[in-house]
Amino acid sequence: MLKKSGGKIRIIGGIWKRSTLQVLDLDGLRPTGNRQREMLFNWLSSRIDTPTSLRTLDLFAGTGALSFEAASRGFKECILIEKNPVAARVIRNNIDKLQAQSMKLKTGNALELIGDLPGLFDIIFIDPPFALDLHVKILPLAVSKLSKNGFIYLESPHFLDKKIFDQLELEIIKQEKNGNTTLTLVQKK
Repeated sequence: MLKKSGGKIRIIGGIWKRSTLQVLDLDGLRPTGNRQREMLFNWLSSRIDTPTSLRTLDLFAGTGALSFEAASRGFKECILIEKNPVAARVIRNNIDKLQAQSMKLKTGNALELIGDLPGLFDIIFIDPPFALDLHVKILPLAVSKLSKNGFIYLESPHFLDKKIFDQLELEIIKQEKNGNTTLTLVQKK
């Protein structure tokens, strides 16, 4: 079912700026808003030189909004994992609509699929359904797939304990509360 807000979100930057993405009304699906995506990519732009050489991994992709933003801004490769087959089908339709060659979708459980992915990633997006509380479970797996000096971006319902990041040798770069969501950008030490 489409969201009452029109069932669409817009890409805010890059070659697909103002392009719309279809969004479904599914339990636990919270598309990352325009303001949050703009904030994240501003945070990243001051820390990365050439996105055309970088790989991203979008765990719990949902709408894929973060990966579409990255691909629109020229990131080399964007891998998305989405467990819900209906949400995955909508992501696939959006990829096809934009002819997004750099985006690759995998359908399944991120906790199970992450270990089978080849190579390392420069930026990993973690935004699981808040009710499932998967942040702490997925973080160690994500760190094992993170390149040297790579970044992890998390959306969570609250601030995570700094000790969790310290134990995984992650440094908090930026952290901000935005409505009911905490945005956190960490970097591998």
